[in-house]
Amino acid sequence: MKQIDKDPAKAAHYNAIGAAAKADGFLGRELFNNFKWRSKNQLFHALAEEQGYICCYCMSEIKDREDANGVAITKDGLSLLDMSIEHFEPLTDNDGLITDYNNLFASCSGGKRSGKANRYCDPHKGETELVHIPNMASLPAIDFDNQLELYYTVSGEVYSNNPNIERELEDVLNLNAAELKRIRRRIWNRVRLDVKDIADSEGISEEEAAEQELPSYERKGDDGKFYSFAPMVVYLLKSEYL
Repeated sequence: MKQIDKDPAKAAHYNAIGAAAKADGFLGRELFNNFKWRSKNQLFHALAEEQGYICCYCMSEIKDREDANGVAITKDGLSLLDMSIEHFEPLTDNDGLITDYNNLFASCSGGKRSGKANRYCDPHKGETELVHIPNMASLPAIDFDNQLELYYTVSGEVYSNNPNIERELEDVLNLNAAELKRIRRRIWNRVRLDVKDIADSEGISEEEAAEQELPSYERKGDDGKFYSFAPMVVYLLKSEYL
């Protein structure tokens, strides 16, 4: 996970749409469904864009949905994204936050077609409340990172030095699901090879090559996107090389 900056202009825009839906008498899930209908596909892209098109929890890439021919499916002039809208404070029993933009995030699909044990992120969390993990938009980045105390391993796991945070990573979000660990291992192994190739081709040390690679994972690219699992790569580049 990483801290997420919410755009005040987007928050004002979508909160006004939510207020209009409430004024028309919608409540609960009907309120959220009407809010999504009024917001159209733009809401999904607004949330994903400010996150750099990576999941708010596991940091995997949020991709376009594609048809059988591999062509992106579009709606309202934009691609349909393979994601769900996550309510940080659960939708159930939180009527006041159902359409609150600062409570909404872009989550990956999290193996939602799998059994419960293989799901992760929003599909595993469901309506469970996160008590110890803070809202990703509630703190400055340094305070958010200090509170979570996350660390990653080269074998693909993510843990926290805070036992309460650790329990929620495992029990609520299932961020060490087998699929996630496999993908993280694959990405890290690829990055390690990239570092070695750069070092060999430029005649520099692997430490210098890692330092060259680091900025591209710390910030969004020209397309406004982070690399998939970028925070993990940043952590491991620093801990393994720098």
